Amino acid sequence: MREREEEKAAHLLILVVYTVFALILAGEAYLMKWEAGPVLLLFLGIIACWAIYVLEKVPISSQFWLDVTLTMLAVFYYGSHESSMYDLAPFIIMVITFLRWS
Repeated sequence: MREREEEKAAHLLILVVYTVFALILAGEAYLMKWEAGPVLLLFLGIIACWAIYVLEKVPISSQFWLDVTLTMLAVFYYGSHESSMYDLAPFIIMVITFLRWS
């Protein structure tokens, strides 16, 4: 039982960080005048992840992998722009460290 609670807490932490990151990325995309299509997909991903988390119909391990996959896609979207090339490597290291830690 305790292991399940720890998994759920780790998943919630990843979900909150993904949500905050996606919102910040959406703000940057708006300010930098990047394409809006991927931002819409980020918001759909946030809604889907939170719905899956609240409804608890999907195993936690699958929820975790969905969140990690969407986080990596958001990092890819961030890194695909020329203005973010210089700070991309430290950012990816930070994301990977965080995902490994949780």
